[in-house]
Amino acid sequence: MDWFKRPSPLQDGFEWFRVTGTRARMQVDMLREQIARRARQVACAEFLDAQMADLLRCFVARGRPTTVVVTADHGECLGEQGLYGHAIHHEKVLEVPLLIFRLNAPPHAAPETRRHSMPSQAA
Repeated sequence: MDWFKRPSPLQDGFEWFRVTGTRARMQVDMLREQIARRARQVACAEFLDAQMADLLRCFVARGRPTTVVVTADHGECLGEQGLYGHAIHHEKVLEVPLLIFRLNAPPHAAPETRRHSMPSQAA
């Protein structure tokens, strides 16, 4: 469409915009590329999860008490309001994941409670 060739209000709000005219193959290829980019993000997370599993098995095999802290420097949009990634301003990006757990260690004991007696008051 000719009206897409120059900047117009129809282009406002889009992160990127490309005029393809009537080239359907180019349009389909662009969409497939965008979908594949999002699938790679999932594949990367699955790969890292598998690596973490190997590391945790190593800690367990050592048999020593180990405290594990898993965190990040920012959160990630995973489809909220149609957004993906972290290079955007969204509340999910501001959330920082944090997980702390222990391996090869007994559970923490409940804290002791002490009974304090009130000093008796002489009448």
